[in-house]
Formats: sequence, structure tokens, C-alpha cells
Amino acid sequence: MIYLGWIGLCLVMISYLLLNMKNWKHWFLIMDAIGTAFLLAHGLIIQDMPFIIVNAFILIMLIFKQLKGGLI
Repeated sequence: MIYLGWIGLCLVMISYLLLNMKNWKHWFLIMDAIGTAFLLAHGLIIQDMPFIIVNAFILIMLIFKQLKGGLI
């Protein structure tokens, strides 16, 4: 279960690299949301309330942005 945090960290970092690549920008929101979901699960496991609140807020905003049409 401790690997959830590391997986989330890697996915979030990769998503920001994709944001800087011209043809891969559309994957940013999806990959960042998945990575943030992993970090949220990690926060729930370790019971770190500020970490849970921040990642839940970020996840909600990413989903909202994706539903509104994405980055473009």
C-alpha cells in the first residue's frame, strides 16, 4: 500500500512533462487526475488530513476542468 504514494508522484510528474509536449497536452488532465487519485488514496491510508483535503480539492478541480472541455 505504501507504493500508492510513489505511483501517484510519478504519474503527476509525468503529467507535467506531457503538458510541455505539443502533441500530448490532451493527456495532462487525465494523467494528473489519476496520479492525484493515487495520492488521495495514500493520504487516506496514512490518515493525513491536510494531504487528503488538498488532493481531494485538486482531484475535484481536475475532473471539473475535464468535464468543461479540457485545456484547449
